[in-house]
Amino acid sequence: MTTFFGRSRSSINSLCYPISTQCRLFSQSILTSRRHYDILEVSPEADRQLIKAQFYKLSKQYHPDLNLGDETAHSKFVRINEAYSVLSNEQSRREYDRSIHRQLNNSNSRSRMKRSNVYSGYSGYNNAPRHGRSGFNFHNRQKVNFNFQEHFQRHYGEELRRRARSEAHQEKEKHVRELSHKQSHRTIRISLLISMVIILGTGGQIFV
Repeated sequence: MTTFFGRSRSSINSLCYPISTQCRLFSQSILTSRRHYDILEVSPEADRQLIKAQFYKLSKQYHPDLNLGDETAHSKFVRINEAYSVLSNEQSRREYDRSIHRQLNNSNSRSRMKRSNVYSGYSGYNNAPRHGRSGFNFHNRQKVNFNFQEHFQRHYGEELRRRARSEAHQEKEKHVRELSHKQSHRTIRISLLISMVIILGTGGQIFV
């Protein structure tokens, strides 16, 4: 059987499959990396004002306090905050955009590799330094100090308080209506009882 550096050709072929698989996963990671913009529903060219406006809009829409028990909304809210923490900071956004461009360039160059280059470069691939798939270092990037609870209270606290007051007012009106309804029935029953006593006391002569 023909060998290549002491290995069978079938063995070499089997070693190539993980590389092609890795290329596909790498391409998929590009789509994942671009999702910060997709999550906030903006384009990569969006300015800071639009990003901020979208964050306010979506964080309000999916905030857990307004979607009690909705796990999907909670998960969406977490992703919105994560995306905004990156895109709202100039330095972290610049680094994030560069990582996307690097991924696109690397993906294009890998897709043009010939099978013969895969054989010759396989050992080098294993020895090459490994980096995170996205190229964006989340551990070393500048920490973004953003108080989401304070933000929500500042922008949506009044609306929550207004809604709470409205619900309390509606509950109070409901209680008053029920009390009035009970009082009316009680008054009617007492009036009927008094009328019956009067009629019985007069022996029915009240109608004569």
